[in-house]
Amino acid sequence: MASLEARIRADPEWQRGAAFHGHPGETVGDHVEEVLANVERCAEPALRSRLRVIAIVHDAMKHRVRWWRPDHARLAARFARAYVDDPSVLKVIARHDDAFRAWRLGRRTGLWPLADWRARRLVADLGDDLELFRAFYRCDNETGAKAPDDRTWFDAIVTVGP
Repeated sequence: MASLEARIRADPEWQRGAAFHGHPGETVGDHVEEVLANVERCAEPALRSRLRVIAIVHDAMKHRVRWWRPDHARLAARFARAYVDDPSVLKVIARHDDAFRAWRLGRRTGLWPLADWRARRLVADLGDDLELFRAFYRCDNETGAKAPDDRTWFDAIVTVGP
């Protein structure tokens, strides 16, 4: 996996993304390093190599976001397809912000039944990839100034079930 990580990091498009200031006070590359530290500290050893790839790529296309192409996660998954053939890794990259977006909908609008429905739909869509998603969500969420509110809410949805 180390050579895969090196190939991804050597890609000029990834390097442009890593240099982008896509997080408050830090570059995407700085954020990636925080997530990688969490992967090493918190993740089960069996998941680490997959989580490392997700961490390296997940926000790498934030610099490509425009009003007509707003979803950096789907762009990152498209980028990752040149390097990764693991459908679970690609799915988690593409969907990595979907739980946060569902929570944000509820917080901003008060439409919690709709937010809950979106979260339950995400859980169903993830299927067997739910635990990989949750492991990444934890590693990504425990960085910078992020609050745990969205992840705590999503974990409660998962625990309650459909």
